[in-house]
Amino acid sequence: MASGRISRRAALRGAAGAVIALPLLEAMGCDDPPGGAPGARSGRAAPPRRFLATYIPNGMAPAQWWPSNVQSETQFDLSPSLAPFAAVRDEMIVLRGITLASALLGVQDGHREGSMALLTGSKIGPEWRVDNDSLDIHLANQLGAATRLPALQLGAVGGWANHGSLSHFKHGGGPDRLVQPLDVFAQLFGDPGLDPAELARLIKRRKSVLDRVASDYEALSPKIGGADKQRIDAHLEAIRTVELTIGKEVVCDPPDPGALPPIADNDLTPWFDAMTQLIVLAFQCDITRVITLTFRNGGGGSSYFPWLGLSFDGEPDYGYREHHEISHFWEDFTDVGNGESKAGNFLAILDWHLQQLAKLVGALKAAPDAEGSVLDHTAVLHGSEHSWAHDKNDMPFLLFGRAGGAFKPGRYLQYGGVPHNQLLVAVMNAMGVPGDSFGEPSLNAGPLPGLG
Repeated sequence: MASGRISRRAALRGAAGAVIALPLLEAMGCDDPPGGAPGARSGRAAPPRRFLATYIPNGMAPAQWWPSNVQSETQFDLSPSLAPFAAVRDEMIVLRGITLASALLGVQDGHREGSMALLTGSKIGPEWRVDNDSLDIHLANQLGAATRLPALQLGAVGGWANHGSLSHFKHGGGPDRLVQPLDVFAQLFGDPGLDPAELARLIKRRKSVLDRVASDYEALSPKIGGADKQRIDAHLEAIRTVELTIGKEVVCDPPDPGALPPIADNDLTPWFDAMTQLIVLAFQCDITRVITLTFRNGGGGSSYFPWLGLSFDGEPDYGYREHHEISHFWEDFTDVGNGESKAGNFLAILDWHLQQLAKLVGALKAAPDAEGSVLDHTAVLHGSEHSWAHDKNDMPFLLFGRAGGAFKPGRYLQYGGVPHNQLLVAVMNAMGVPGDSFGEPSLNAGPLPGLG
């Protein structure tokens, strides 16, 4: 039995600035009724709600996206593009008939206004500025005091740019996105004042952060019960797995930077797997409750996928393998040689993206929380900067998770062209933040109905 009470913000601390936040425990009062005295399970404090926004650039192929054989909200067949979500179908809401109307009220170039409006719901002003903070920033401002990190922005492209970022500050700029898993690991489990180079050297020598907090864990043990010890042990084992994964990446001899492209360009799959583990741990540890995850930017650029056999080599006309270029030809299955087509290559890229998202959602579902799974208390909002070829109608929005009971997944919901501002309001309310509008005032009509 636990012999004391510990704070929900308690952490294991050790040498060299090591800090590990703890998952929610019974000793933190998770079994207590609102009055604070130990009580029945029905009275325990609810786990925190979390928000994750994900973004895949360059839209989708409408003919391959929407469910078919629709009998009712819950009876429908998954489309070819949505097939990767078969294992988490009951955790997903497919949304149709939602427009990105705010993106059409200001400055436009086909892509940038879409990514900037996605979480802001704002029209885009001169010099590519928005009129309000993005939803993740707003939620972090409202909820961030309860966690060590108010929010975490991750991406396969670093820094901040109005072309591909989801996180934006009112009137300009936004937080930088972290690219390297080691940097994210340092943010989550290292003292913010610790020299990042020193943390890298510790991990390179395989000196585990867990070993450095062992004495603090021993001091904590008398205060927690058997169930809590099992939760902490499972949590620490997950952290060790991440350490070993990252460690294997950094112990290799440094390659010649000019001879090897960055890992994000060479193969995003292991990068995404590492980010998935870190996102799950960040939520499970309650280090942050707000995360955004982007891939590459939408629009023109050299976005190739060599691990799918779609590299720049062999494509001198910049026409049938580059992600943005072929997104405009999602219906063109004309053979361009070697069995390739523009539409076929575009669908292969989209399918890879959606497979990674499905793995992330599955990992959140598999991660235990104080009650149920992490996904049970999370709202995952997925979107793109347009539906297809710059169109802002029938946006490919997906919702995953139950947000603590606010959402009822496993459904296909169709609307009549409502602005996505209502979706942002619904997500904001699901996170426990009140309000009946978000973003451009002229487009607000309360929260999107029917999600609960």
